[in-house]
Amino acid sequence: MTEKELKRLSRVDLLEMLIAQSKKLERVEKELADAKAELDRREIAVTTSGTLAEAALKLAGIFETADKAAAQYIDTLRERAEQSDKIISDAHAKADDIEKAAEEKRKAMLSDADKEVKKRLEDFSTQFKEFLDAHT
Repeated sequence: MTEKELKRLSRVDLLEMLIAQSKKLERVEKELADAKAELDRREIAVTTSGTLAEAALKLAGIFETADKAAAQYIDTLRERAEQSDKIISDAHAKADDIEKAAEEKRKAMLSDADKEVKKRLEDFSTQFKEFLDAHT
């Protein structure tokens, strides 16, 4: 509308136009406030998403480190189990060697004892015969 047309309008028409413009302004201001609120909400969501994504990445790093530590612990346990098995195997072998040596020593001692018994029996027999010959 031009300035001339505005001058020709009555006060009632001008007031109606003013009221309509006020209503339109209120509606636009409300839409603007709603848009700002939505923008703020989305910014919070984006910020939170970034924070959550960072947290997820940090947690992934923690889990990765925990997995590595667990794998290393399991490897250490396996190595210790292998070492324990070797120690037990060596101990069994040493025990077998000790048993064999003890058995050989036992046999040798029995053989020596048998020889000593036979020798003493022969000596006793000889002495007994000499005694009998001397007293008969």
